[in-house]
Amino acid sequence: QAMLRVKETELAESSAKAQKMLSQLIEEKSKAETAKKQTETLAEQLTAESKEIDERREKAELQLSQAQPALDDAAAALSTIKKEDLREIRAYATPPAMIRKILEAVLTTLGEKRASDWDVIKQKIRDESFITNVRDFKPSQLTEELKEKVKHNFVETKGFDYETGQRASRATGPLVKWVIAQVRYADIHVSIKPLREEIGKLTAAHEEKAAGLAQAQEDVTKYEATLQQLQEDYSDMMQQNNAIKAEISSVKARCDRATALVENLTSERDRWEEQAANFRTEMTAVLGDSLVSSAFLAYIGYFDEQVRKRQILPEWYDILDASRILLRQHLALTEYLSRPERRMQWAANKLPQDDLCIENAIILDKFRRYPLVIDPSGQAADFLAAEFAGRKLTKTSFLEKNFLKQLELCVRFGTPCIINDVEHMDPVLNPLLNHEVRRTGGRNLVRLGPQDIDFSPNFTMILTTRDNSFQFAPDVAGRVTMVNFTVTPSVLQSQVLHLVLQHERPDIEQKRSDLLKLQGEYTLRLRVLEEELLTAIASSEGMILENETLIKTLENLKEQVATVTQKMNESAA
Repeated sequence: QAMLRVKETELAESSAKAQKMLSQLIEEKSKAETAKKQTETLAEQLTAESKEIDERREKAELQLSQAQPALDDAAAALSTIKKEDLREIRAYATPPAMIRKILEAVLTTLGEKRASDWDVIKQKIRDESFITNVRDFKPSQLTEELKEKVKHNFVETKGFDYETGQRASRATGPLVKWVIAQVRYADIHVSIKPLREEIGKLTAAHEEKAAGLAQAQEDVTKYEATLQQLQEDYSDMMQQNNAIKAEISSVKARCDRATALVENLTSERDRWEEQAANFRTEMTAVLGDSLVSSAFLAYIGYFDEQVRKRQILPEWYDILDASRILLRQHLALTEYLSRPERRMQWAANKLPQDDLCIENAIILDKFRRYPLVIDPSGQAADFLAAEFAGRKLTKTSFLEKNFLKQLELCVRFGTPCIINDVEHMDPVLNPLLNHEVRRTGGRNLVRLGPQDIDFSPNFTMILTTRDNSFQFAPDVAGRVTMVNFTVTPSVLQSQVLHLVLQHERPDIEQKRSDLLKLQGEYTLRLRVLEEELLTAIASSEGMILENETLIKTLENLKEQVATVTQKMNESAA
């Protein structure tokens, strides 16, 4: 209330100032309109005068342009004069009268005082820049006295023309044309002198008026600026009352937003703290988890399920423990190395749902060395056929006659290739197993049999055998990733239980499948929502409480996170 009373007093004072400012505004507006009309009248006068000046200038230029073709013709004729022609003239001890007369006229036009002296003439035409000086001469350089002299003594005399000069010498003909053109152009230039002087006076008067117009326009600009400032000040004062109301409303809205923001972020605090604690735990064990996972992918594929779980993995855990390398307790490698949606896809591609087959599928999904699959029952073959169904899978055998040709096409075009009967392995495969790919001239090449062929980066190869008793040479085993699909009693028991469950209680099997799918979808959706939440906060500009859109976004995301978390808990239950 105290703030409101203060604002009302300020509003009364502002109203009085606004009334006074309104009177000043009307006065300044009248001055600006009067000055603007005067400048418009003066601008119209200047436009008319400018038009008159342009017309007179065009008239003068028109008269000069009548003599311009003769000047251009003379300049073009000068370019036909050759040095040999000038040397021929210089050779005369006593030149023909016409040649001497023409050269004397040229030098007189150029302003040479001793133009009648033949020695001076020869000296001038001997100069390499003689023709250039003649060509660069401007008619405006020809004084009235010299013009009359040249006109009287040469141009108006009988026989002083191009034909006569051309007969006298090939050099003097163009020079005669040049002298006549210069004199005629100068005559016109003199004749329009009064017109040019008149244009000069008009132009000076026009420029003076233009300066006056510029000053008047500047005054108008000042009046308009003052008027604009008064209008802005008046508008500001009239809006102060609304500003007070807006300020009160803004403070109330900020309080509401602050309350909503605190509630929204508080609800997320517990979950974030739990995730942070889990993340710290994972970070302390990341080295051990990574070592076990890497060893799992590289070496465990050769062994059956019992050896893996009862011998290999416990032995690895003991080694890590002895080395004081932390490892997460109850680490589920299948969960750690694959996503639920990927496992659902494998199941759809006919992969048996026992632990051994899922582990083997993970190895086949992440191998670095080409896999060698031991598949006595043919389950892996069915799974691989479905897995690569959309990539033009090629199946071949070392026993087939066209084996090498089929392999070459797969390597070249990047299609997957399954090679059966690996116990009859051909040494031609060694460069592929050794990854002996070299880059030559922008191409990736690999040796295959007697020739080098292009190697596509999309190429993949899987070796298979149905003979689980075959002993592979150490050099072969070291260059492939062994994957053993041999069915043991425990594996068979797991698969049979799965089939019985599908037959007797398909609802439970469907629920299990839906659970895997929901866990994958909910985990992904929860991660996306968290990223959107943090991005919305980080990208907010200015005060966060002023951003109503951000508050609404946070509320929406909070509701979605709560819904997703609830569904994840329900699916887990």
